[in-house]
Amino acid sequence: MAIVAALVVAVVSSSAGGSAPTTVRGAAGCPFTAYPQGVTGFPGGFTVGPDRQLWFADVLGNIGAFNTQTHTSTEYPLPQGTNIHGLTPGRAGEIWFTALNDEIGRFDIATKQSTIYNLPSGSTPHKIIMGSDGNLWFTELGSSRLGEFDRTTNTVKEYSQGLPSGNHMHGIARGSGHLLWITLQFSDKLAAFDVQKKKFVRFIKFPKNSQPHDLAVSGRTLYVSLQKASKLAIVDAKTGKVKMYKTGLARPQFTDLNHLGPRLVEPAVSPDKRYVWVTTLLANPLVRFDIKHKKVKLISCNNSKGSVEMAVGPDHHLYFTDTDSKQIDQIK
Repeated sequence: MAIVAALVVAVVSSSAGGSAPTTVRGAAGCPFTAYPQGVTGFPGGFTVGPDRQLWFADVLGNIGAFNTQTHTSTEYPLPQGTNIHGLTPGRAGEIWFTALNDEIGRFDIATKQSTIYNLPSGSTPHKIIMGSDGNLWFTELGSSRLGEFDRTTNTVKEYSQGLPSGNHMHGIARGSGHLLWITLQFSDKLAAFDVQKKKFVRFIKFPKNSQPHDLAVSGRTLYVSLQKASKLAIVDAKTGKVKMYKTGLARPQFTDLNHLGPRLVEPAVSPDKRYVWVTTLLANPLVRFDIKHKKVKLISCNNSKGSVEMAVGPDHHLYFTDTDSKQIDQIK
């Protein structure tokens, strides 16, 4: 198994900004609509499939499809022991997924059959995405490496040269050109990887103990959830400048997988580009950031207990997986 990579480092400055967040509570005017029908377990990972359904990972070992027209879910079993986590659509009517038990999988939407591929022991694959090269790229939380799965040869390569050990690589998103942007949570950095050159080409640094967890890309702007700092970072991908905004969510004492508690999870840009929403694990409010006015609100509703991942549906609404409530929620 080849491990090939090189590194070019770019360090930039960061700055703080934003006003104090406000809170909106209660059922009156709640912007969330809950859809629990058909959800049998705890939905987590989320993506839009080639069949225009929203597909989610059920941590009980199923993969589920949410229909945005009927607002119902259907779940399908995976091989026993599959600890499914991240999802991304394929190009031939399939969903690809990671499993925390060192596996990557392919689910055929038409046949409802899954194929499992083994990864190096201890890799703990997390988030996954298809690169501009058509290969699958995934973060390895356990080994702190970037993984590449070649769909034509079913082979895996890992890239780690120059990366700090124990970086807790987590989020991944497509950038411009052939770039992938990756969060190195325990190293307080963003990494840019060029899938054509097969190397890391840039780093962007955050203040110590910020812990960048996940990210969303909109044009040249990167929105990053800083889990330990409980802040939303806005990064200019061209200049590398960083601005940070307090979310109003209490800073967590721990952010590792062994200590579960309220924390920021995943940012997503609304279809109308007005807001950035950030999900909050084991917490009632979601964070809503007004892009134009640079203001933060915590939106708290009685029908939501916590949120994990977001996806824009074919109906141009933003949805999130509500793990603790065992439902899919729509943001109006």
